[in-house]
Amino acid sequence: MEPVDTNSIFEGASLSKPLFAYFILKEAEDRIIDLDKLTIRVMLK
Repeated sequence: MEPVDTNSIFEGASLSKPLFAYFILKEAEDRIIDLDKLTIRVMLK
């Protein structure tokens, strides 16, 4: 395994999940979206 340096490349998918979750929770906090309604829609499909 090579050491990490300024030229190291990381996969973006691993970083995108927590970032996506943060923005979804922030929108729920600001009452832009309703997580309960989203959950029910997914469960009924």
